[in-house]
Amino acid sequence: MKARVEAGTDIAQIGAWDASRDDGAFDKLSFKRRTAVLREDSEAGFLFVLNTGSDGGGPIDVYVDEPIPESALKANELLKGEFLVCVPSGRLIVGGVEDYRYTDRKITSVESVVSVPVGDYRIRCYSPKFDEGSFDGVSNAALKERVGEKDYNYWRRRVKTAGYGFLSFALFPALAYTLNWKIALATAVGFAAIFFYCRQQILKRNPRY
Repeated sequence: MKARVEAGTDIAQIGAWDASRDDGAFDKLSFKRRTAVLREDSEAGFLFVLNTGSDGGGPIDVYVDEPIPESALKANELLKGEFLVCVPSGRLIVGGVEDYRYTDRKITSVESVVSVPVGDYRIRCYSPKFDEGSFDGVSNAALKERVGEKDYNYWRRRVKTAGYGFLSFALFPALAYTLNWKIALATAVGFAAIFFYCRQQILKRNPRY
């Protein structure tokens, strides 16, 4: 089976754990004690933790007892190690570790739950390959495959329009000659700031982008 989960984290840790672990045991723990228990739970197979290096999120594909497609293998690389996670309830939560064993969820929801057969699972984790010009850790090749060539090319064209914002600095020599360098610099920076602000507002309102 395959499932896709939109997962995010504000503490640079994405995890997978059984829903029965949401017992509120961390509600009153200190940071130091919480860190120690996280390590203990991970070693015991109650929790799988992936340190992402930064906050953020995105789609995670979960494959259970089925081969990963060749296209996904080409776009991703296998991280070192194999890990254990116990799922006695058959409900696997995939999401930010900040919700692990807390009563109030901050970043996970019912959509973070994947129904799997009850059992103990060996986990292998794949991460997107980085290439020059990658977008949020996703390679250009993987992004093109995911969204389609037409939408990818459209996105790339919109990204490249950012270069027009620097054309105002081409006016700097002429303005500096006719006025003075301070006014010329302020004018060039002002035009660039207005351009990037307007560009950002337009892209925010562009559903396709």
